[in-house]
Amino acid sequence: MAEDEQNCLKKLKILREEVCWEVEVARHEILDRFEHLIRNGTGKLPNLRDTFQPEEIDWLLIIDAFNKVKTSGVPLIEFVIRTGYKDEPELDKDGKPLFNRTTPIHRAAKTLKPSINETISKLFEIYNKFDVNYIDESGLTHFNVACMSDCYEVVKKFLKLNKSLAQNLVDPPLLLTLYSNHFTTVAQLLLRSGANPNVADAEGLTPLHIIGEKDNIFDDYFAKLFFKICDELCQPVQVNARDKKGRTPLHLSISKGNEKLTRFLLKKGADLELVTDDGLNPLHIVCKSDDIFLHYREEMVSLIFEVNNDKNQLVNAVDKLGRTPLQWAVANFLSVIVDVILDHGADLSNFVFPTEDYFAQRHKLEYTLGMVVFPTMSIVESLKKKGYILDQNAALMIMKFFAENGLIDESVDISECLLKDEELVSFAKKQIVSQSMSIYDFLQLPPEKAEKFFTLENYLEFTYRISHLPDESHRAYVKYLCETVSRGFFRDWALKLFSEKTCSWLPKPYCEMLIMQLKIKGLWNICMVSVGENTQWLDSVRTDYMKKHYIKKGTLY
Repeated sequence: MAEDEQNCLKKLKILREEVCWEVEVARHEILDRFEHLIRNGTGKLPNLRDTFQPEEIDWLLIIDAFNKVKTSGVPLIEFVIRTGYKDEPELDKDGKPLFNRTTPIHRAAKTLKPSINETISKLFEIYNKFDVNYIDESGLTHFNVACMSDCYEVVKKFLKLNKSLAQNLVDPPLLLTLYSNHFTTVAQLLLRSGANPNVADAEGLTPLHIIGEKDNIFDDYFAKLFFKICDELCQPVQVNARDKKGRTPLHLSISKGNEKLTRFLLKKGADLELVTDDGLNPLHIVCKSDDIFLHYREEMVSLIFEVNNDKNQLVNAVDKLGRTPLQWAVANFLSVIVDVILDHGADLSNFVFPTEDYFAQRHKLEYTLGMVVFPTMSIVESLKKKGYILDQNAALMIMKFFAENGLIDESVDISECLLKDEELVSFAKKQIVSQSMSIYDFLQLPPEKAEKFFTLENYLEFTYRISHLPDESHRAYVKYLCETVSRGFFRDWALKLFSEKTCSWLPKPYCEMLIMQLKIKGLWNICMVSVGENTQWLDSVRTDYMKKHYIKKGTLY
């Protein structure tokens, strides 16, 4: 034996003998010393079996797999591989392998490290007995881990020895690989090896459900590939399979806003008329889902109306809570979609404006003042044009929500802002919003003229490219626009409520004169006093948390 090899082996034995393996701290210490030895060692690599018991090597590999978060150093796992060490199964009294065993592969699979798949792939070079499918106390097998970790070559070796593994109904391998990955080569291999394309998990999710929920929002590639392979294998796909909540793959695709995938599923026979156990039809889902960006919602609504034959049933259907798609669209500030639904025959004869328990509840703390005021006022105006009369409860709820988000804070003196902020003046003069008027001209109009000029339809023109403005000017400008667009709403209700309260002693013309002079906060106070509303609650709503996180550029306003 060469001198270097003898020295290395001697050092390893000393390490091994110095450690009290029953003490966890001591076991951790040997790992650090072991890695130091690896980094500084030279010569031929030792035979680890000459020094360590198999369970001790298991332990070192487990800790290394958990701790290997550094990019520097020599990974112990790679060192063990280079020594040529291969795990050997324990045998029973008849000489047959024992399958019930927890290995470092099982332990590594239960970590949340992003790079763990690479570690697991390397561990399979050590635990490479593919005729022995080790199973731990939770029922997790080596084959399951290989599927979850997208280890194609490992899965292939397991299936070469036992093709029936792909057809397991307990923790189906096809679902395990789809949970963790897209429709990769491992999933494709499992399908071609006999995996059931319609197998469902405990929640009723099939492979198509999972693909529908995970497929890239811009694409339908994996779904098309899934169907292509199933067609080649003459395996029909249950495109309308329902999970435990009554959701089909189409429902999940719609909830993610994946327009391409939704079109593809419809071509494959997905039924647009099916509803979930909560009574949600596709239009409900688009208007209610938290996972769809606004642009994708609008695309999805257009697609739904494009392919649906019974628009009246779709638009006016109620879910298990008795709510229509229009109510969900209103509650979530989807002003463009509200207009589309109204144009497609939404019945307003029984429409009830969303109540406080679900109005603006979606990501409530993420709303900004502009996000709240502009779409809400647009929705109120759209409903009014279609003949819907907002009731007092709904109007007061809207006012309170605006107040919570800062609308009734001290009114903005935009003229003073223009005098102090040259950058705001420069921006305002460059932005032309009509043939004869710039934003600078608009900001100097009297409030009553500004109201008439600034409409909800063109607010995007007024808010275009303002993110570069200094914080104070940014807030002041957006708040001024919000006050301008909502003042008429507050004024109409203040006049109505105040007139009702004072009708016995103050003529209406005097009420109008008084109301017309008030700013937003004054109108708010008139409304609250007229209905006997105590507004002390507002201080508790606009807490220090709100002030800390929202009173900054691009958030509160």
